[in-house]
Amino acid sequence: MYRDIEDLGTADNYLDEIREMTNDIQLFDTFSITEIELLCRHMQCYGAPRNYPLIAEGQDINYLLLILTGWAEIKQAVPGSRMAQLSEVVAGTTIGEMSLIDGQPDSSSCITSVPTDFAVLTKDGLNKILLQSPRLANKLLLALLRKMTRRLREMDQSYRPLSLH
Repeated sequence: MYRDIEDLGTADNYLDEIREMTNDIQLFDTFSITEIELLCRHMQCYGAPRNYPLIAEGQDINYLLLILTGWAEIKQAVPGSRMAQLSEVVAGTTIGEMSLIDGQPDSSSCITSVPTDFAVLTKDGLNKILLQSPRLANKLLLALLRKMTRRLREMDQSYRPLSLH
């Protein structure tokens, strides 16, 4: 994975930076510093240049990304058109949660806008957490479920037809 960019080592090498941004990482909002440190031991960090595809639409991935520095654009192919920008992700944002859980191909691409550092939690890393710290794994899985449910509710609200009263 990510053999063509800079490998920055495990995320526990960046605990000070991650601690500083803990309030910006929505996924970790209920985690203690100790729990975040445990998670970081199972995450690998990378440095990507501008315009680097962190995730390609349709790619089979089984990992979650945490943006540490920089930002990236979430894009999706539109038939008969170029890539459409769906959103922007900034430091503290996690992406790939659904693919981490179900292993299905990603439905969009994520491309760096500037040089970006990010951490990766693989399915293997998640499985190690499940074996070594089941309580922490449960908390992480519940946090992922909350995040995905929140996204589904937001999408549901945005697709509801306007009331004609």
